[in-house]
Amino acid sequence: MSLCPIGSGAGRLVVSVRGRTVVPMAQTLTLPVPGTLTARLIVLDPRRPAPEGISRGGRVEEIKAGHPALPQPALLARGGAPAEVLDRMGRAERHLLVEASGPAGWPPRHLFEAMTSGGALAHLTGGVLIDPLTARVVAPESIDHAPGGPGAFLPQHYVRVSAATHADGLRMSTTGLSRLGLPEVRTLGLPPYLGQAWARLTNSLAYHLVQDLWADLEETLGLTSREVPDELSVTPDDVAMAESENPLTAYEARVRLWPGNGHLTLVPPRGFAGSESQWRSEAVIMLFPAARI
Repeated sequence: MSLCPIGSGAGRLVVSVRGRTVVPMAQTLTLPVPGTLTARLIVLDPRRPAPEGISRGGRVEEIKAGHPALPQPALLARGGAPAEVLDRMGRAERHLLVEASGPAGWPPRHLFEAMTSGGALAHLTGGVLIDPLTARVVAPESIDHAPGGPGAFLPQHYVRVSAATHADGLRMSTTGLSRLGLPEVRTLGLPPYLGQAWARLTNSLAYHLVQDLWADLEETLGLTSREVPDELSVTPDDVAMAESENPLTAYEARVRLWPGNGHLTLVPPRGFAGSESQWRSEAVIMLFPAARI
């Protein structure tokens, strides 16, 4: 695996272009850029009437119990919803669907508008704001997360990294990159002991991919597709920015994106001579030196 300290190159040319790491000779993927993106949130069990005109750039619709936009209670429970919220969802006869649409790129106005309107509606009606795509109760800090610049955008407010146990190990995937204009990212057959560190790597990769998308859309207006390297480096700076922390003294980890079935699957980079499990362990050690595996 090609792993090198930031700035050293370790025998290969590493060039920084608008904050991204570009490695020569990489092959590329063609990714579509959706013309319109839509964000949907739900105010569960509103106990007071919703005021008129609360959503400036979107729409609000009353939906009944059992509506297909509602997440399954089991998914919401796995997303950390407390018993009180699940009980209210099961008892309520109506909810409010908040929807906003907009183009890909910075700022993601459709997300910010849906969060702002949904948060205001939940406060005014006494309801509970949930994100049906990620199957989570929306935290107050997520409602307020609308940074002034793209670099301060934290994907975890809108993108969930979760894992499910299968016979071959964990299957970890993002949920939410699609409403930012990107395919979801997944890893198959992940050993459980790497789960926590790999979730951080995946979240940092999500930050990297979103920043690259926004940089491309800023440079070229009206893009309908993009050519992106199928191999890239997740760096300590990506981790620091994605987690809003100071950068660690660490090394970058090289990953390859394998397209298929609407996802980008993380696999070892070309030229890595070891097994897939060795690559994952090395990537975690290099990117998170304090990790115990």
